[in-house]
Amino acid sequence: MVKKLIKLLVVNTISKDKKWQSGQNNLRFRYWNQSTSEGKCNKQGLRVGK
Repeated sequence: MVKKLIKLLVVNTISKDKKWQSGQNNLRFRYWNQSTSEGKCNKQGLRVGK
């Protein structure tokens, strides 16, 4: 389930890169980052980290 969410977030982030920078998705980003136990992916590391 977590992997699915990560996959969806990655796809959505890449496809909606401009909207992601708007800040509206930043709230989702922070909430998701806090809810994940890995913590490897942050605002700047989502695309790089797996």
